[in-house]
Amino acid sequence: IKRVRSTESDAEDAQQLEEPGEKRPRSHAIHNDLDFNDSVEDKDTEDEETTGWRNPKKIRATQGRAAARDYEPAVQQILKIATGLFRSRLTAEGAYPDRMAQIAWAKEAWLEACQTCEAQILFNNEIIQLITNRVWQLSGELKTKIRPLVETMYGFENSMKPAVVGRNRALVEDLKTDFGLCYRSLGNPDEDVPHSGLYEHRIIQKAINIAYYCNKKDKGVVYSQYFQPFPLRGVALMLTVIENCIDEWSEGERMDVHFSEPTYKDVYDKHVVNLRRFDAQTKEYGILPKMLKRLDANGRLNARVDVKVEASRQTLLPDDAIAAAIREYQERAGENSGDDDEFY
Repeated sequence: IKRVRSTESDAEDAQQLEEPGEKRPRSHAIHNDLDFNDSVEDKDTEDEETTGWRNPKKIRATQGRAAARDYEPAVQQILKIATGLFRSRLTAEGAYPDRMAQIAWAKEAWLEACQTCEAQILFNNEIIQLITNRVWQLSGELKTKIRPLVETMYGFENSMKPAVVGRNRALVEDLKTDFGLCYRSLGNPDEDVPHSGLYEHRIIQKAINIAYYCNKKDKGVVYSQYFQPFPLRGVALMLTVIENCIDEWSEGERMDVHFSEPTYKDVYDKHVVNLRRFDAQTKEYGILPKMLKRLDANGRLNARVDVKVEASRQTLLPDDAIAAAIREYQERAGENSGDDDEFY
């Protein structure tokens, strides 16, 4: 295949600090007989590069927007895997790729999914669009899952009472000032107690668990090549979603704030830069790499991956254990002589 690389992330990475786990392995051992730049619409006649590959088949006419259900079951299965791969890559490598990168990633995901399914089905423009739709769907899905956590874990109250509204506004100010939302504790400015526990707030792990590690079939487990360790940019994405949910309380009562790229891409980029700076300045201690590994490990525990019932460490009771039990029996029998009914 003629590999199409994302020039956006490559250029950015060349100018910024290296991310822990940035060079994560991906199972991109893809067929070498198909050009990434080719689709069904590009092929007037079959050539040597597409020999053995067939066009996707529709089982129903598209009504309105295209949907996976318009296609045969084989295509639906490939699409399911391809969108999972694409979404995972958005989390790991950049939540806001440009259109050229989106298309390249979608084609890679489709071909990798074909290999997984042992199928040779060409993509078309409609299929690529179905995959790249995940760019805008991802943020909405994450927000729906994380919004309830923000209310409960930061302590917002849904009330119209003036005192509660005032507290909510003050809390938003504290969380938004100096990235307070990233800390385990906001401290106490009135008593000159600083923030503490940078990147240790429990909502980070909780958000990751609910977004990627709900069960053994969730993205963080199935597409582990993107999540071991959990990606730095994935943490930045979680913090960006959390910040959007905090913004909804800025007037003291929760009001919907649209999670749009024009508004929140800059927020996301700032979180990425902060995490990189944190990593660079704590590199001697390896704090961030350990944190990213822990986020994945705890997520896998939440998904109950590899949970096994531990077998007994001994196949038989040892003789000294039986001897000790006999001595205890004899001692208690002596204390309760003549009253066997009270022994047990």
